[in-house]
This record gives sequence, C-alpha cells and structure tokens, in this order.
Amino acid sequence: MSQMIAWRCVVSFSALLPLACGQFGIGTPPCAHTQPIEPQTAQVAAGESMHIDLEAGNLVVEVVPDLTEVKITGEACSSELEQLPLVQLKVESADGVLKLASVFPDISNVGFGLDLTVQMPPGIPVRVKNGSGAISMQGVAGVEIDDGSGSIELSDIHGDVRIDDGSGSLSLTGVTGSVWIDDGSGNMEVRRVEGSVTIEDDGSGSIFVEDVRGDVIVEDDGSGSIDVRLVGGDFRVEDDGSGSVDYSQVEGRVILPDDA
Repeated sequence: MSQMIAWRCVVSFSALLPLACGQFGIGTPPCAHTQPIEPQTAQVAAGESMHIDLEAGNLVVEVVPDLTEVKITGEACSSELEQLPLVQLKVESADGVLKLASVFPDISNVGFGLDLTVQMPPGIPVRVKNGSGAISMQGVAGVEIDDGSGSIELSDIHGDVRIDDGSGSLSLTGVTGSVWIDDGSGNMEVRRVEGSVTIEDDGSGSIFVEDVRGDVIVEDDGSGSIDVRLVGGDFRVEDDGSGSVDYSQVEGRVILPDDA
C-alpha cells in the first residue's frame, strides 16, 4: 500500500455498509467528519464512455432507463474538519469521455475519502479505477475495473466485463458479453454469462461459476476450491495450486491438470 493510500480513509454514506477507517492502514486517523458534496449533472451520449477515478471511497453506479443525463451525488469525509472542504469531485468531458475523479489534498497524517452514487442513462460503458472501497454497478453497457481492495458487485451488464482486483469478494450476475478476471484474493461468484468466462489469475479464495453459454477457463489458480456448473462450452483448468475442483453439466470438453 502506498503512503498516499495508507493515509486515506472512507466513511460510507449508507448505514448498511459502515467502514472502519483503520482498514486503510495502521495509524490512519479516523475519518470522523463528513458532508455531502454538491450534486452535479453531466451530459454523456450513447456511444461515449465514462471513466471514474477514486483514490478511496465506495462507488455505486446504476442505470436509470428514462434518464437523459448523468446525476452525481455523494459524501466527502476527512479526519480534520478544516480540511473537509478540500475533498472535491472533478468532472470534465473530452473526446467522448466523461471523467469523474476524486481530488484530495496532499497532506500527510490526514484521512480523506469520497463516496459516490452515479445515476446514468443506458448504453454507456464505464471504466473504474479505485484504490479502496466497495464497488456496485447495475445495468451499464460494459465494465472495466482496476481495483485495489474492496468488494465488487456487478449485475445486468450489457457487454464485456474486465476486472483486475487486488483483494475483496467478487459477485457478477447477468453479463451479455464475456468476462475476464485477474484477482489477488477473495471469493468469486459468476452467474449467467452469455459469452465465456476466463479467470486469468486467482491468488486465493473460492471460485464458483454457474450458467455460462461459452467456455469457462481457469488459467492460474493459487488456492481455494473451484466449482463450475451449467457450461455450454468447454471447462478447462490450466494450473491449479490447491483446493478441490468440481463440475457438473458441462456440454463441451473438460480438461484438468494432473494435480487438479
């Protein structure tokens, strides 16, 4: 964990998801002071895309079918009250890309965080870079995520999904495209994928995959069980470190390493 991220913290604006600031690094000051950010709106057209860059914070992205603009709300936090106004959201649009980015002061020994809720029209793919915090996305047109830590929950995705995740649980349900996952640690559940599922690397944690029309490929699994069901194509495990491998109702070939 970098020095910058180690001093960041976040407090969830949802009472159902309280987060302890201490999880972002030993000695992180409590992020005890919060305030809503000024709500913003932005324009993005079908065929364009959205990029979201958060250093620390929870992110909720949801598609609202009749919406014609992007609506952004959220909450900032800081361990020092006088620094709280300096936690900001930067919104800009260029070359068909709407960009949202957290802006934290470069001050040591102070905790900062920014939680966001983004409501958007259909048909917009989203790319997310998040240092720490939970990510929840529903209904978007394709997803690319680069995440340091925190849970990821995706549902009803109209396109491909690519995830590079350091740690935290993954839950994917309903993807019209294909899925690629590189995961450091944490349990993984993938359900109802119309394309194929490729798990490029999984350090540790269980893998559960169900109802995939294409292939299911596990290229490299460090530790943890693998359970695969209802596959329209092949099921292949190329390298498995430790943990059981179970499968059922695979229409194509099943190829397992000698030690699986």
